[in-house]
Amino acid sequence: MCRGDGVPCRDFEPSARSTNAVLIYMHGGGWCINSEKSGLWQTVISQLVRRLGCRAVSVGYRRAPEHPFPAAIHDVCSVARELGADGSPLILAGDSAKKR
Repeated sequence: MCRGDGVPCRDFEPSARSTNAVLIYMHGGGWCINSEKSGLWQTVISQLVRRLGCRAVSVGYRRAPEHPFPAAIHDVCSVARELGADGSPLILAGDSAKKR
């Protein structure tokens, strides 16, 4: 599924939702490797969704070197603006996604 300006995303939905909050997950890889499609984070995101009772969106941000920093941040912000437009609380999470 694509969100905010066509940014590819992967959605995760809990079996029982207890909040309208949305977790936005930024996969690791230093903004230059891996993707939202990787199975590396599926278990972590699924556990967060189950424990928090909220849905999650893993963002397939553009990666360097083809898309230099801050392109990835712009993609995450675009998705966050769209998901938070209805007033839903947003939770930002991720791992090892930092400028190198």
